[in-house]
Amino acid sequence: GALVAAPALGRRAGRPAAVALAVVGVATLGAALWPLGVVRGGRQDMLHLAFGATGYVSLSLLPLLGGLGRGGRERLASYALGAVTSACLLGTVPAEAVSGGLQRTGFAAAHLWLLAELWGVLRRPGR
Repeated sequence: GALVAAPALGRRAGRPAAVALAVVGVATLGAALWPLGVVRGGRQDMLHLAFGATGYVSLSLLPLLGGLGRGGRERLASYALGAVTSACLLGTVPAEAVSGGLQRTGFAAAHLWLLAELWGVLRRPGR
């Protein structure tokens, strides 16, 4: 869905946000193609980690990039959700971060921004 939505998001939020969403889509496919393996820390896990980290970083940048060139509440909301997503990403870095709560909170913040943007695309005349 991210790859399909990227062009529409680009028309509303700009090219940097569209590129970030496309990277999220490719990284998500990569993480799905290389799920965590049976051998912990093996090659398959490293591939999953690389795709997952790339997707998560791109997802956390998405609202921040989408806030560029905006004013008022849209900019503030974009930056606030980007900050929440980025803080959650940083919270998942320590080896002790075994709970998925921070990760899911970060995903939810970025997806909330994305849903609001795509709702804006659908509401625009001549969509």
